[in-house]
Amino acid sequence: MLRYLRSQVEQAARALQEMESRLVAIDHVQGAPPAEPSGGVEVVEGFEDIDRRVGEAIGRCREELLTAQAGGSRDGETLRVALARDRLALARGASMRTLYQHTARHDAATVAYVDEITAAGAQVRTFDEFFNRLIIVDRRTAFVPGSPDGATAVEVTVPAVVRYLADIFDRVWQRSDPFAAYATRNITTPVQNRIVRMLIDGETGTVIAKRLGISDRTFAKRMARMKSDYGVLTNFQLGYEIGRRS
Repeated sequence: MLRYLRSQVEQAARALQEMESRLVAIDHVQGAPPAEPSGGVEVVEGFEDIDRRVGEAIGRCREELLTAQAGGSRDGETLRVALARDRLALARGASMRTLYQHTARHDAATVAYVDEITAAGAQVRTFDEFFNRLIIVDRRTAFVPGSPDGATAVEVTVPAVVRYLADIFDRVWQRSDPFAAYATRNITTPVQNRIVRMLIDGETGTVIAKRLGISDRTFAKRMARMKSDYGVLTNFQLGYEIGRRS
């Protein structure tokens, strides 16, 4: 179900970007200067412009802020900026819910951010599968990736699309675990189970690493450590032992 929902979000983002491109192309063909973005869809290019637009939207947040942060961690400077911005939204009376992957629990900077932002009133949970970045402000404005490298984003204000994205967020939220629910040492169990399921599905190490939000090298080290911990030599033996002990 989650893979299906994620594919739908990606398709929606591509469709929105294509729609914007066609509108611009039509304007050029007709000899008129490109029109200002309309219809509730705008493509934003470049990391600085994306950060600025997201910051402006969150700066107007008064009711609810939903964020899904892709990958296992974010750099310290990004988190410092986010903390100041998010605290202001909470101070204005907005509620805030944030999703990370389970692997974010191993990142010291992320743990420190979560401690600070939850003390300010936010809720933070983690999920065991990779998901793309998503930001929804007051259920009126949403930002989704417009390119794999994150250098392009799509800002959406179409009510039906924003509601759809918020519904996906809510579904994943219900299946996620509170960030503080487990000590870091205990989070390996769901991650291990996820790895085994993906190995059984025939996924490569590179694909599994991406979905877990870690590098290929970190994944290889984790696999080696898991095999050592369980006293096995092969992936098959590892899967059997984890299944037997679960």
